[in-house]
Amino acid sequence: MSILTQSRSVALGAVAAAMLANAGAAHAVSITSNYLTVTATSGGNTATLIVPLTDNLLDSLPEVDAFNNIEVLPGQFFTGWDWRNGLNIEVRDPNTNVLLLTFLSLGTTAGRVDFDDNSPSRFGFDFDFSLVAGAGDVSVQVETGVLSFDPVLQSLGRSDVGATLTDSSGSAPGATATGGFANGMSFRALYDGTSIFREYLDFSVPFAVGEDQSDSRADNMIPAGSFQPVGSDVTSLQVQYSFNVSANDQFSSNGTWVIQPAAIPAPSVSLLGLATLGLLPSRRRR
Repeated sequence: MSILTQSRSVALGAVAAAMLANAGAAHAVSITSNYLTVTATSGGNTATLIVPLTDNLLDSLPEVDAFNNIEVLPGQFFTGWDWRNGLNIEVRDPNTNVLLLTFLSLGTTAGRVDFDDNSPSRFGFDFDFSLVAGAGDVSVQVETGVLSFDPVLQSLGRSDVGATLTDSSGSAPGATATGGFANGMSFRALYDGTSIFREYLDFSVPFAVGEDQSDSRADNMIPAGSFQPVGSDVTSLQVQYSFNVSANDQFSSNGTWVIQPAAIPAPSVSLLGLATLGLLPSRRRR
């Protein structure tokens, strides 16, 4: 879900003046050592998949690619990390070798986008995955690393996410997904630790499809495409999923969670949605 354009038309004032100073500042950005962490549980079996920020030559996963101020579109410069796997990843209990799920795809881009017209820097994540549950119903938690940066003043945020549930041929008729968080939600856009900007994908009433059927859900900003106040100066972001999927069925999701300082007067410009992964040069892939 790329963020392509945004128009800035906020009147100048004390807040806008502060944002002018913030917009031109260089922001350091970092991410924790576990770039992605997935935990899967089915019956008495459990497994954890970790994508480390520093490549582990002993595993079969590709390395996390790091980029520093590369121009990905005219006037738009990306600093951060990109990782995705081009092959299936089986997640198995290391003690029993029971297959809990298989990722058909899994990827995340995280970092900062700067603009040569002194527009505010943007920080955040784009993410996507598609998985098939193993022979038993599976509970899944997916979380990114914590992205940290210098304080972004009076932050505006945007988070959009979609999900698709598919009944796989050969499984029991129909497919079901339920939310794994206590309130039945399945997705959280977090800032500054455990503070929640948006919770999405309400599966407190199970998300269900019939035999050989597929259906999609989407949760977006209101109004669509808008940035809304986060409510504080922000120094870190994280994405979390928690959900349950019926045996042998497929669940997919993609979305974005980004912030920037309060808008300042400027012409409409093309902004890079971090999900535009095809613009990032690929390094080693296994």
